[in-house]
Amino acid sequence: MISESYGIERVNVSALTAFSGNPRTHSDTQLDQIAASIREFGWTKPILVDARGMSG
Repeated sequence: MISESYGIERVNVSALTAFSGNPRTHSDTQLDQIAASIREFGWTKPILVDARGMSG
């Protein structure tokens, strides 16, 4: 049983800490392409983080 409560909260991306075990990495060129796509089409998938602000 999960005893924590969950909710939606908007935070600045700068407040997040990347999970060092994340196997996905992107080159600078890919990051530029991803950023351009988000600017053009928007962001439709939320970023999930834990209570410490750790994204995974």
